[in-house]
Amino acid sequence: MNTYTPAQVTAADELAHANAHLMDLLDHEPITYGAAYDQWQKEFDGAYTAHETAESLYRSLFPGDAPTAFDVLTHAPLTALRRASLPGVWTTGDKRFLAAPYAKRNTRAGRWTVEYWARGVLEDTPRPTVKLVATDREHVQQLIDQITWATTDGARPADIVTR
Repeated sequence: MNTYTPAQVTAADELAHANAHLMDLLDHEPITYGAAYDQWQKEFDGAYTAHETAESLYRSLFPGDAPTAFDVLTHAPLTALRRASLPGVWTTGDKRFLAAPYAKRNTRAGRWTVEYWARGVLEDTPRPTVKLVATDREHVQQLIDQITWATTDGARPADIVTR
């Protein structure tokens, strides 16, 4: 099994999203020329540039032949941050963490909110188990790693017996 760095996982995620956005635009190309086509062309040009940038960064992180972004994301740790389907929201593969930057109008603008859902976000739990504030996305990943470690048997000495 391959082990990928957080930077490689993030780059794979960025490339996958850039590719998906580009393909979505291609699927919705207007049939006729006019204002709608001009707007689409502008969006397509931006998406194509974003895709090229993401692909360039992705390839720079792998010496020699790069695996597919799908392969990297498939073999990434379940607690690695990935984009969620909502813009600006990040989640983990195990769906126990949600993170997002605070809105610019919020008093905590520039920071991130992190929610930990012990049984997973998809459960019928009305509130997260823990809600934290982080300074940036890297800090979010550190909090996720610490919570994950703290909730495993490795966090407790072997001589302590839980009842």
